[in-house]
Amino acid sequence: MKLLIYSTIAFFILLSGCTRKPVDYLAEGRKILKTNTTDKKELNKAAEYFKAELKRNPNSLETLANLSNTYDRMNERDSSIRLITQAIQSHNDALENLYIFRGMENFIMNNYDGSIQDFKSALSFNSRNKRVYKMIVTTMIFKKYNHEGSWLSFDKKDVANIINEVYPKDFSNKPSADEFISGNKLNSITE
Repeated sequence: MKLLIYSTIAFFILLSGCTRKPVDYLAEGRKILKTNTTDKKELNKAAEYFKAELKRNPNSLETLANLSNTYDRMNERDSSIRLITQAIQSHNDALENLYIFRGMENFIMNNYDGSIQDFKSALSFNSRNKRVYKMIVTTMIFKKYNHEGSWLSFDKKDVANIINEVYPKDFSNKPSADEFISGNKLNSITE
């Protein structure tokens, strides 16, 4: 009888030690992204972790953002844009940031019209977001003056005209052309 009790106890101890803890797919995928790897196999593994997490938690904006970032690192920007578009259609929260991110992806792909449209959509959530206005101005400069990697000539007056075209007339603290160009170089957007 003692043997049966000890055997039963040993069985349950072994069984409880062998049960698997659920995998934290989001954490596993983020570990891979934190390494800044460009290895396609590793990035595919991260994408699979994020997809598994989305099956568990389909409304996780954090997981969607991480999966989009993974696609971006894999230079699969169309997949990134498709994913962000799905998120925009299904989430009412954080839409401004999703439009901004998709606008930046479109900008990277030289889809300046799509980029401007997304930035304008972001402004529908916060019409005073100075950074988004600056992104539109920068995108319009690229659209008008950067053709197939070669720059056409432009000056501060041209940039000032774009600023006046983009910003509302009643916008306080419009940037000057100096905030966008120094000499013949574009400045990066910092705020």
